[in-house]
Amino acid sequence: MATSDLTPEQVAKIVAESEMDEAAVQAGVRDAFVVHKRLGNPIAVWQNEQVEWVAPEQIEIPEEPMGE
Repeated sequence: MATSDLTPEQVAKIVAESEMDEAAVQAGVRDAFVVHKRLGNPIAVWQNEQVEWVAPEQIEIPEEPMGE
């Protein structure tokens, strides 16, 4: 099916589902950060074109996603 064959309702559904998927991923990452910080475990991040370790005391917990 070509993009031009989609109805406005189908497009709206695709957009809504992708926003829910993104919110779920963000919530999962936030939860993982909280657990790592609580347990004193570092996290690996991609920064400056390389993997860098962030000490647990330096982990910044993102704000909770909207709607929670």
